[in-house]
Order: sequence, then C-alpha cells, then structure tokens
Amino acid sequence: GCGQPYYISECGIAVDVRYPDESPWRAFQAEMTAKDFVTSRAAGFYAYDYFQGIGAVGGGVEPYSFYMVQNQKIQSVAAAYSAAAQVVENVVETKWITPDRVARIAVFRKNDGNAVAAVWADKGYSMPLPGKFSVTDMMGNTIHPGKDGAFSLSSAPIYIWGTNYAELCSSMEKAHPEHAEFCTIMFRMKDRNTGSLKLLNNSRSRDMVLNVKITDGTQTYIRRIPVPRDSYGICSFPVSGSDIKTAVSCEGRKNVMTREFKVPAFIPIRQG
Repeated sequence: GCGQPYYISECGIAVDVRYPDESPWRAFQAEMTAKDFVTSRAAGFYAYDYFQGIGAVGGGVEPYSFYMVQNQKIQSVAAAYSAAAQVVENVVETKWITPDRVARIAVFRKNDGNAVAAVWADKGYSMPLPGKFSVTDMMGNTIHPGKDGAFSLSSAPIYIWGTNYAELCSSMEKAHPEHAEFCTIMFRMKDRNTGSLKLLNNSRSRDMVLNVKITDGTQTYIRRIPVPRDSYGICSFPVSGSDIKTAVSCEGRKNVMTREFKVPAFIPIRQG
C-alpha cells in the first residue's frame, strides 16, 4: 500500500540432500531460480528475496536444502543466481515476447542504455540470431551458435547482450525460435468410415502451409492445408480400419513429422 513497489519477500526451491551435486534436481533448482528472477523482473516486481541462500552446509536437521552450498561444495544454483542477478539489476524497461506456446523471451533495458534478453524454450528448439550480440548460458559462460548459425535452446535460459534496447527488441521479435515439431497432430474418428486430423500451428507469429500424406492400409491421401498462426486446420479422409500413418511437412522447412494412430474398434450397443 501507500505507493510502495511490489516485491517477492520469500521464494526458493528445496532439494533433497540425499541427491548428488550433479543430480537433475539441482539442475532444476538452478533453472527455476534463474527463470524466477527473470520473470519476476519482467512482471514488474521491484525485488526478489531468495530464501536461505546461505545456511548450514550439511543441510541442517531437515532432509532437504535451499542452500547454495552443501557439504562444503558450491552448488550450480549459485552460479545461476549470480548470472541472473546481472541480467535483472538496474533494469528500467522490459518487453515480454511469446513467439509460440513454449518459447519465452524477456528483453531488459538497463539504466546505462545497454540491453539484455533472456530466452528459453524446451529441448529441441533452436533460434537463429539476427544481428551481432554476445551470448552466455545460464551460468554466465560465453556460448556460440552451431554450424547452422542457430543457438540450441532448452528449459535453461540463455542471455543475449546488446548495447541498444530498441535494436535488441527488434532482433528478438524477428528471431522466431523453432522446434523440429512445428505443429501438433491429433487424430479422431468422425464416424465409422471417416477419420479426421487436426493440425495445430505451434507458432504465434508465423502462418504455415502444411502438406499432409495420410496412409490407410494400401490407400494414400494427400492434403495441402494452410494453417494461420496460433490456429489449426482440419482434414478428413476415408478409413478402412487399418492403422493410420501420417507424414506432415511445412513449406519452407526441411524436416518431416511422422505419426501413427490406431483406428479404434466400434462396439455396437444394444438398445432396450
């Protein structure tokens, strides 16, 4: 109240102390701490207090630990905390970008005019980077793109550093993180003799034209389906009772998605 800024007074992630330092749970703790920092600042929170970053090195009497040190060893969450703190400090403006249902981008303007973006998605995503920027991983280490010029993304954020906020925002809006699976394919029966595919465009920024090959036993059907961004297309086709095999390609992309579906058996229901 009284015009005070919003802040998070206590937040943290506890890890079972019986797991080794390199466990997936310690990695998850590091990832979530970094993303908590980034999203909290992007949402406008003034401060974020991490609960019990330093404490009993052995975990105390509880079988879990919030601490960044365990058994005299620095944990990965400490490096992630440090790198994220450098991202969110002295921020005066933020832009939040959601290219699709998974990928997230937060761009921050610093009080000295410099800028930094945090980007994450799921394993299997990649993102070409328009423009020349320096890029670091969640721990603050410098990373470089692959041979195709794209950076691999995962649930762990990467940080893209620039000297101009407007330029970095523009680049991030053009970056288009993409997954090898560009759409979601769903199958259902419309009636005893007709099947239906629903093709959901996973991108919120790009329209797609999908070429669909459907194989039902010895019969093959070809469909070309325009699918607007953040929307879906539906195609129907005859079914014989054999398993359905689908191959979907997107015009302008090289990879092909394949799925197989079993046709459910219809069971007559007696009346009366």
